[in-house]
Amino acid sequence: MPPIWAWFGYDEPNYTYMKDGKKLLSEIAKLSPVPVYVRAHCLLCTGDGTPALKWGSTNAYTEDANGNPIYNWRIIDSIFDTYIQRGMKPLAQIGFMPKALSAHPEPYQHDWKPGEPYSKVFTGWAYPPKDYNKWQERYLFLRMISLQGLSILVCLKYLIRGQGGLMDIKHHPDYKNNKWIYITYSKPVDTLATTAIFTQ
Repeated sequence: MPPIWAWFGYDEPNYTYMKDGKKLLSEIAKLSPVPVYVRAHCLLCTGDGTPALKWGSTNAYTEDANGNPIYNWRIIDSIFDTYIQRGMKPLAQIGFMPKALSAHPEPYQHDWKPGEPYSKVFTGWAYPPKDYNKWQERYLFLRMISLQGLSILVCLKYLIRGQGGLMDIKHHPDYKNNKWIYITYSKPVDTLATTAIFTQ
C-alpha cells in the first residue's frame, strides 16, 4: 500500500534549527517517499528560545509598557525555514499562551521532570488569555497562516482550556485548485470539549 500520510510532531521547537535537530529532520525527510508534515508545540510561548524538556519559546508576542503588542518572528521563521529547506510541510499550531496575555502568568515556564506529577507542566503558558480581544487579534492569526502561504480569515467559537484552543492549520494538497483549508480546534460541547475540524 503506498503511503498516504507522513506526520511528525514534538514539544521542543527550539531544537529544530540546532545542529542535531537539522540532522534528524533531514533524515526523516529523506526516509519518506512522500512529503513529510511536521508540527511543533510552543510556537507562541514567551522566552529567549532556550530549549528544555517539553518546552520551547519564540518570544513571538510580548507587550510594551503601555500594553501594545510587539511581534518578533525571528525564531518562528528559523523553525519554519528549517522545515521548508528540507522539503517538509509545516503545520502551524496556534499555541500556546504568551506570558503577556496569560490570565495566570506566574509561574510561566514549568520545570517538570520525569517521575514528578504531570500536573506540574500546566503553568502560565496553559492558561486562557486575560484579554480575549488581544488573543483574537487578526495579525497574530494571519501571520501563522501566512507561514504556509495561505490567505484566509475565519472566526471560530473555540474553547481554551489546558492545551485546548486553536490547534493546527493545513491547506489541502490541491489547495491551488480547490482553495480548501483545514483548521483543528477545541469545540465546546456542553461543559466539555471535543477536537473539531473546520473546512473552508
